[in-house]
Amino acid sequence: MELSSKKIEISLDTKKRIDNLTKVNQVRIIDGNYIDFEGTNISCINPAKVFIKARGKELVLLFYGNGNTLYLYDQSNKCTWKKLKELLA
Repeated sequence: MELSSKKIEISLDTKKRIDNLTKVNQVRIIDGNYIDFEGTNISCINPAKVFIKARGKELVLLFYGNGNTLYLYDQSNKCTWKKLKELLA
């Protein structure tokens, strides 16, 4: 069975927006992947991850490659920019 993979990268605009919110905090971004199993109807998503360290806490946001939308936990838990500001305050 062969695999094909496509990289999920966070857009430059989203990165800038995160940097503006987190000025002095540490931000680390790990790119994700779309993975297809050739010859089957099976595929999976490994979302890109944004790790933000602020005030002794670490926040992990997920990015699935759809626009500028970031998520907490999974795709049913959207993280708005306002909510992100509150979490980092």
